[in-house]
Amino acid sequence: MIKKYIRKNYKFVSLLLIIFVLTGCGRNPQKPNLEKQKDNSPKLPKILKELEDEVLKIMYDLDSVTGIEKAIEKEKLTGKEEMGSSAESATQSNQDNKQKDSKSSKEENNKKDGGNKKPEEKVDMQKLIKENKIIIPLLDATDVKGSFAESPTPPADITKVWTKINDSVTEVHKKWNVLESQLIPVSVPSTKAEEFEKVLDDLTLSVMNNEKLNSLKLANELTRITTDFRSYFNGVVDHGLYGMYYHIRGAILFAASDNYVGALQHLDEANKIGSSLRQDLIKQDSQDILQKFELSIEDLRKQLEDENFYLSQIKAPIVIKNIKLMQDVFETQKNK
Repeated sequence: MIKKYIRKNYKFVSLLLIIFVLTGCGRNPQKPNLEKQKDNSPKLPKILKELEDEVLKIMYDLDSVTGIEKAIEKEKLTGKEEMGSSAESATQSNQDNKQKDSKSSKEENNKKDGGNKKPEEKVDMQKLIKENKIIIPLLDATDVKGSFAESPTPPADITKVWTKINDSVTEVHKKWNVLESQLIPVSVPSTKAEEFEKVLDDLTLSVMNNEKLNSLKLANELTRITTDFRSYFNGVVDHGLYGMYYHIRGAILFAASDNYVGALQHLDEANKIGSSLRQDLIKQDSQDILQKFELSIEDLRKQLEDENFYLSQIKAPIVIKNIKLMQDVFETQKNK
């Protein structure tokens, strides 16, 4: 009786297993609905964009330092020359006045004075910044503006520039404090947050020591990590686009240090990301933008391989512009 009961139950369990296999595992697994995932993804925190903008502004200001220093030196030199010229004119004028008292002599003297005056030369600080830039053309391509971008004349001392940059770094610390708490609900790994803090601390010390190129590289590394943060909010596409911006800036910063191997590695990474977005762009009928991007990458590669920094600076903003076009395509699709 017991054996009969066990056999009956065994058959029943077996039947349930068969039904489970046929109705569950027997089906083709469904692919995740990417559109649904996008709709359900958390909204990008406004503070993340503000923090990124602050970091990019810091990079612009850092890249302006050399040009501003040259403008300060030139203005001081021009000031000394003008003082010397004024003193010489005054001495000559006094001597002439003692010797000549007639009206005609005075008129002649006035002509001399006018002839001695040189037109005042204004120091073009913006021109000097552009002449001594590293990545400003890349930042210009995405409409980034620095603290001194609209200033026609330099400050009295370069310490004012470094003070401004230090203040901006302090702002990043404050914004990070707000952002960090918003990363926890979306499960950003604590190691990633710790990495951001470490790089930010290194940047703070580097700026405090007035280290321009090292500070530029560290600031760019912060944008790499904020790009990773974006993937927890906006998905793969947004992450990829900002990743390409980071790598193209990195390529030029490495080239500025004569590390063309590292520069080409950055370029390869940007190219890989671009390739991963290829099908999405084709679906959006944006083959022309894709082709422009791929051609601009190859143009930049040639200059980096030739170790031609000047031409690399010309080619890199073109790549950035094409990434911006790709971004516009995806932004338009996202807003539909």
